[in-house]
Amino acid sequence: MNFAEGFERISNLRLPGKKETVRDVINRDFNDFLKNKERVKEGKVPMQPVRMGISFICSRSGRWAYLDTKVREQLKERNPMDLLRDDELESFLDDVYARCDTRVYKDAKKKISQFLGAVKNLNDKLKRLPENERLKIFEEEFEKILKTKANIGRKGCDNILRDCGFFDHIPVDIHERRFLLRTGIFHKYASPKASDPTDYDDLAKAMVSFCKEELKEVKINGRPLSNFPGMVDLIIWYFSQKRTEQPSLGICSKDPQCEECPLKDVCFFAIQQYKHT
Repeated sequence: MNFAEGFERISNLRLPGKKETVRDVINRDFNDFLKNKERVKEGKVPMQPVRMGISFICSRSGRWAYLDTKVREQLKERNPMDLLRDDELESFLDDVYARCDTRVYKDAKKKISQFLGAVKNLNDKLKRLPENERLKIFEEEFEKILKTKANIGRKGCDNILRDCGFFDHIPVDIHERRFLLRTGIFHKYASPKASDPTDYDDLAKAMVSFCKEELKEVKINGRPLSNFPGMVDLIIWYFSQKRTEQPSLGICSKDPQCEECPLKDVCFFAIQQYKHT
């Protein structure tokens, strides 16, 4: 038993209340992210990541989960760029917040306006660029826009850029940090110069090294996961997120279910637990 075999087993687990396995969902997400990247190559800013940016603004990067859900529902029927018009933006925010005199409402209005204005300018710039320059410029400038115009943090930026098909962006959150530490992956693959378990970059670097070394034989849509650490992050999320209204396994959540974990034979925490029982 090794990590590659364990991840194969995780991928084949069926999500609660769904007919789909983790692999099914990851394959679909992967294809959606590649479509976003193709749009960039065509000289267009993909709209799904823009919707996500607006959702992050309104929900404070997902911390207000109920607002995240509400925003996503509202944006299904809207072209995000229509929110550049004041009347459309105010109508949208009225539907999201219900009240229009709050500080949060005004802050969201300002950030969405400047975010979408910058997105429009980037979209115009991409059209004028040679095709071989579009991906690099988009990655650099869209990240800057997310940080400076939408005021989205590092993890949120990595999440959105990963969803744009830039799979070296790894949105490290509490689930991945817990997983990397609990399994012992971080301890094995962190370098001496990047070994702080509280440091975002050190955790991401350990993740990249782990994928390259351990997941060469595990494939998604025929491509080895060793080349796609951002997608491995998503597998870990489905595996570790607590079972809520969102489809997730909750096996390596705050309260680990080691007895049903496909990684229990290689996970440092699980091995130690069984050793003392």
